[in-house]
Amino acid sequence: MTADRRFSNLVNENKEFEILSDGSMAAFDINPVLHHRPGTNPFDPMDIGGVYLGDQFLEIQTKNQKLLSLVIDIGSTTISASLVDNKKGVEIAHKSGLNPQRQYGDDVISRATFIMGNEEGLEILQGLVLKQIKNLAQELIEENNYEATDLYAVFVASNAIMNHILVGLSPAPLARSPYQLQFEGKKTLDFSEIDMKEFGKGKLVVIPNITAFVGGDLTAGIISTEIYKSKDTELLIDIGTNGELVLSHEGQMYSTSCAAGPALEGMGISCGVTAQPGAIEETKAEDGQLILQNINSQPSIGICGSGVLAVIREFLKIGLINYRGNIQKQEKVSENLHHFYVEGQKALWVDREQNIFISQKDIRQLQMAKGAILTGIESLLDFAEVDTDDIKKVYIAGQFGSYLSPDSLTQVGLLPSAFHDKIHYVGNTSKSGCFMISLNKEIYEKVDGLVRGIKHLSLTTVEKFDLLLAQATLFPK
Repeated sequence: MTADRRFSNLVNENKEFEILSDGSMAAFDINPVLHHRPGTNPFDPMDIGGVYLGDQFLEIQTKNQKLLSLVIDIGSTTISASLVDNKKGVEIAHKSGLNPQRQYGDDVISRATFIMGNEEGLEILQGLVLKQIKNLAQELIEENNYEATDLYAVFVASNAIMNHILVGLSPAPLARSPYQLQFEGKKTLDFSEIDMKEFGKGKLVVIPNITAFVGGDLTAGIISTEIYKSKDTELLIDIGTNGELVLSHEGQMYSTSCAAGPALEGMGISCGVTAQPGAIEETKAEDGQLILQNINSQPSIGICGSGVLAVIREFLKIGLINYRGNIQKQEKVSENLHHFYVEGQKALWVDREQNIFISQKDIRQLQMAKGAILTGIESLLDFAEVDTDDIKKVYIAGQFGSYLSPDSLTQVGLLPSAFHDKIHYVGNTSKSGCFMISLNKEIYEKVDGLVRGIKHLSLTTVEKFDLLLAQATLFPK
């Protein structure tokens, strides 16, 4: 962050502050929003200014008062919050908590279904998420010795369904054809509208969605990676239950989304678990054995998403699985591999001592997931008339993505092999992009236009999509 110019989008006082490359701060003059009028203002004009959200005035503030914002990433499982000092351009503290909406469904589709089937469903789920945001805000402010009224804005990046629930709009139009957003551009609500009156005259700001299936989290990713500025051809991929992609080529951005399913997150797999201590996250086949790497080096409790990819990658290498995804018949492989076969089942042992295995059905789940993402990539490149060799950088976003090695991604065919040396892991761009939007007035004002300019490809319109998907489910030979 310190290498770039970041400005507070909230404050227009006599000075705005620039974060220099060495981390120090320099001030430069701007046209003051507030003017001193002799005889009418008892304060020194250099000590007062106006707090603005973009160009929207919020209130008068002295220069020495605090100016805080909250950056929120709403995930299906976790809500993450960062308290930001907008005058200094730094994160003060971070805190996270469980998303209380989980009691009404593990994923956003089940939560949307709950809302559509219950008259008070929207009010219930909105109330739960707002209460958790408020709790996180209060805890961060109190623990760091600030006042509630020091907070002037809450910036939120999330998927489109989450964003709609947050602002009290039904996600029903997103869940059925023609899959339309209920609002476009940034959405703002007064603190008084969301039961945060004690925080003063601030605003909740929802980062704009791109489409019903490409949300504000990917918009934040566009900002974080600065893919929209690139003169090269670059691809941003958020790998998850719903794969989201943005391509930047010759000044134009293109997007699409694909239903990958939960297998890449370890869900829907026989011995699958989320990423947690004891989850198998990586492995290597040596001398007819699997050498397992578990999170925190704990005994195996199951296989998380990255582990599923790694296990299948290694089984492909040693010939236990063929390119069609079929488990080879035991008599067709060398005897030193026979111990991998689970007796009486179409399955292969991963950790026999802990009763952990991969079944034929699990392999099919992974094939559908990787096939969906690969088809999305190939279709988007074709839509933009771009070849895989034209791609200079491939950004892998999201917590899950950072656990996936280039070998796993390309050797199982989730990504084209040409991407292997172009992969850059960028972590939680939902948070980092939201953070940048909260600190840069220029970005804050241009983000709506960036989103409007994106050309979206719906995979339902792709010719012979089913054939392309079937081919993409195959493993590389």
